[in-house]
Parts: sequence; C-alpha cells; structure tokens
Amino acid sequence: APADCGPYQFPNPDFQYWENDDLPTSWYSFSDIQCDITGIVNILNAACNAATENHHNKLSGSNAQSGSGYSIDIYVKSVIGVKANGAISTGRTRVASTNATEGVNYNYDPSGYRWTFNGRPDSISFYAKKISGYSHGGNAYFKVFIHDGNTFYDKADGTLQGTSYGSMLYPFKPTSNWNRFVKKVTYTNTTAIPQLILASFSTGETANVANSQNDHLGLDKLRCIYDK
Repeated sequence: APADCGPYQFPNPDFQYWENDDLPTSWYSFSDIQCDITGIVNILNAACNAATENHHNKLSGSNAQSGSGYSIDIYVKSVIGVKANGAISTGRTRVASTNATEGVNYNYDPSGYRWTFNGRPDSISFYAKKISGYSHGGNAYFKVFIHDGNTFYDKADGTLQGTSYGSMLYPFKPTSNWNRFVKKVTYTNTTAIPQLILASFSTGETANVANSQNDHLGLDKLRCIYDK
C-alpha cells in the first residue's frame, strides 16, 4: 500500500515508508512530543530530554503476511523512573506531568499532526505480535476517534475533548505469532461526514505497569473495512 492511501484508509498502513529509517511516514512518536514539564524534575531539561527519546524500532523482513518488507516494534522505556508505554499515533502527544495518568498529558491532532479522513468504516483490522515481554498478563491498546475538523483530545485521565462521530477502544492480547485483530467501530453520529481520524497504539492499556519493562509489540497492516 502507498504512503498516502487517501481519506478512507490509514496513512502508511503497512509501515513500509520511513523517514531516514527513524519514523514511519505520516505517523508520530516520542521524538515529536510537546514537552511542557516544569519544576525541579526538569532541571537542565532532563525530563523532557528523556521523554522525547523514541520507543520504537523499524523491523526488517518481518511483514505480517509475506515475511518481507517492514513492520514496527514499539516498546516500554523507563523515563524518570516511570515505565512509559511504547506508542505511535497519527497525532501528537503532550506531556506536562511525570504522573502518567494526569489529564494535562494527552494525545491530540493539532494542525501539522493530523490525518484527513472522510470514511465511516464498519470495522478496523490490524496485525500484531508479542516480540517479548507481557509476562505480567496485561493488554496492549488501540484507540481510534473519527471526528470533525477540529482538534480532538484523548487525555491520560480518560476524559475526551472534541466532537467524535465514531470510536474504537480495543484492549487486545498479543501472542508470539502474528495474529489479525478485528474490532467494530461504534458510531454516535452516522450522518455527519468525518474530517479527521486520531488513532494510537500503546504497549499497555494503563501506564507504569509493573514488570512491563520488557514489553515489545510488533504492528503491521492496518485496514479500514467497509461492509457495503
């Protein structure tokens, strides 16, 4: 699939296109964080420097179906003593507190960090595998918000800000093999034409999970599925 799949699919859905081998085209991660941590914890910018280190790898020869091409590995990393989940998103992350569950931390899609999307898919599928870890028994997490043309905020305290037309919140359990996962999208408005999509994967359903320090999650082949 090409890097630009138009307004009815995810951008770069197979993770085949990368910017200088650093980040998959049209996706964002920790190097793009808006870090607003203040106080003693950020003396000499230590907290923000740690927070903006990436938590992902480009995987070669590991395409979920063909065994060739690329996929992505996201992984947990310690940041100022906190086990920060690996994550990747079509939007940007803001971090303003080292307490990972505070609402001042959020994922959002401001101008320059957004994907135009006009579809109403019935479900969404993707491939995932456990590369290592998950001995704690926890879930990985995939969240999608299909919304209007204004910035949408998915806050770490569980609150949402913005006008969502459809969403998918999917905790899932990766195994050691590539598996295809499919989940229905739930709509609250089926007449308005969507303008944007905010999607994010995380190695964990919650933050700072005990014994999660070795969690590595492989991801590949996202698809929006239209039944008719």
